[in-house]
Amino acid sequence: MELKLVCGCGQKYKFNVEPLGGRMPFAVKCPVCGADGTSAANAILDEKSVTQPILLSTAGAAAIGGPVSPGLSIKRPTPAPAPLPPPRKPFAAPKAGLAGSFGLATGILGGLLGAAVGGVLTYGFLR
Repeated sequence: MELKLVCGCGQKYKFNVEPLGGRMPFAVKCPVCGADGTSAANAILDEKSVTQPILLSTAGAAAIGGPVSPGLSIKRPTPAPAPLPPPRKPFAAPKAGLAGSFGLATGILGGLLGAAVGGVLTYGFLR
């Protein structure tokens, strides 16, 4: 919180503080004359603690024995669930026939032809 003080010398100054137990956690001095302003800051903190309500969570209110109110709740419509993806077709094994009988032989032949063409192109470009 921000506190604003006016020193006896007329200097106005302000600073940010997080009170500890409603009191100043450190000493405050006037930047001009060096006068102690801690008691004046504590007096302002006392005034603010009386005028500003203390906000507690419902758990904190229950812990000190106060009434537990439900607080603010926002009613929102529940979103519709996302549509399911279409079902997948089950994996089918390849049919026996032309594709199944030449798979390995075709692969070996393709590898040999690829190596031969690659070798010819490589040696042809190097010469």
